[in-house]
Amino acid sequence: MKNVDLPGFRAFIALALVLSASGLATGQTRESPYETIVRLKRQAAAKESQSTPPSESAGQLVARAELKLVPPFQFCPATALGFQRQDTTTVRPPTIRETPPGAPREPVYFPVRVGGREIQGITYRSTRPPGDVKLILDLDGDGLWSDEKVYIGRRNQLLTYCASYEFGPVYLKQGRSEPGGDVFYPQCTDGKWLTFYPAFYRDGTVVLEGKTRRVTLVDTDFDGRFNEMFQPPARGSRDPNSDVISIDCDRLVDVPGGGRRSVAVTMPLSKVIHLDGRYYGVEVPEDGSVIEFRRAELAFGSLDFGGKEIAAEFWSDAGPMEVNGVQPTWRLPAGKYYLRSLNLTEIEQGHRWGFKLTSPGELEDFEIKPGQTTKVRIGPPFQARGAMGTYFHNPTATVRMYLEGRAGERYSAEVTKNGRAVPEPSFKILNAAGTVVQSGKFSYG
Repeated sequence: MKNVDLPGFRAFIALALVLSASGLATGQTRESPYETIVRLKRQAAAKESQSTPPSESAGQLVARAELKLVPPFQFCPATALGFQRQDTTTVRPPTIRETPPGAPREPVYFPVRVGGREIQGITYRSTRPPGDVKLILDLDGDGLWSDEKVYIGRRNQLLTYCASYEFGPVYLKQGRSEPGGDVFYPQCTDGKWLTFYPAFYRDGTVVLEGKTRRVTLVDTDFDGRFNEMFQPPARGSRDPNSDVISIDCDRLVDVPGGGRRSVAVTMPLSKVIHLDGRYYGVEVPEDGSVIEFRRAELAFGSLDFGGKEIAAEFWSDAGPMEVNGVQPTWRLPAGKYYLRSLNLTEIEQGHRWGFKLTSPGELEDFEIKPGQTTKVRIGPPFQARGAMGTYFHNPTATVRMYLEGRAGERYSAEVTKNGRAVPEPSFKILNAAGTVVQSGKFSYG
């Protein structure tokens, strides 16, 4: 197949917030970086809501429910989507100005995403008795650990195959201990990565079409707001970069042959959600104390994948969508879309070749307009590409290979033919003189 050069992936621009104490009136309280980012995000959200026309018409109020702040129960499905995971590094960030007393020679550093900003953190096993595992966050952004609270880790005894410690709860508003979306638990595993889970979410019940449903809202970026709606692009297939809503997160049903399974529906919080064949407009205030459901009349358009055989999942501002099979076009609600997953089947000389998406490329952010057809061209001809990197402080480099399609989308190199994995491809690494310095075969996994 031919190689095709395609445009690079979309660049992201990060806003750096530079705060200065100069110019503040005497006695005026200095605004913390956390409070600044919350204020700016609220201003941006207010401006957007005034300037962005909705693609749906809001109808009559169907249901309204009050949601209370409660701690999550164990294995709650509502926290499985959008939770943060951050890798650690032994390289000290340039903004950090000191090392805590009792820290080893190489503590590990990490960021945690709060709103549109990253807060720097450090974790280590103290060299001072009794050798506690500690975690500190630079909440005021001054590069100093000495004026911050130290959290002592609690070993997770259930995880015997790794060293996992939980800290907190961490309250981002210094000096306060009230429940809120801006409170979380960090968990560090083997000093290599951290995950961050909410300490509280909003929870309640609502009656929709005569059926009582449990509704749960999660503030995934810990900025204290529970009404950040999904807008493409997402950060990944498990992180929509928005708050999350879960329906019936505690409901289990019996399955044939014994056992029970969850029927929870967990999705990015969006302006419209789709439940039991009906569309509802959703309205939530910043504090998440109330949720309202209204009838929604949507405009529709079409999506053209060129007649390819696909199984695809999308996140959109009209809720999650799925298409499966072969169609000239797919009728879908108008709006902005993110391609979350895709299984592509290509047929060549009677053989069925299967390709699994790993990154959406240009399809991380596309639009279906009312009454119009959006054409998307994906798949072959592919271009084989490679990437090399190190992971988790391991000096040994890992070489990865993937396939790139016509929309810049990436597929796993683990390809199937008639339902079976094809043999692993081989590789060679050449130096500047063209001499082979390393060769071998890729391994799946």
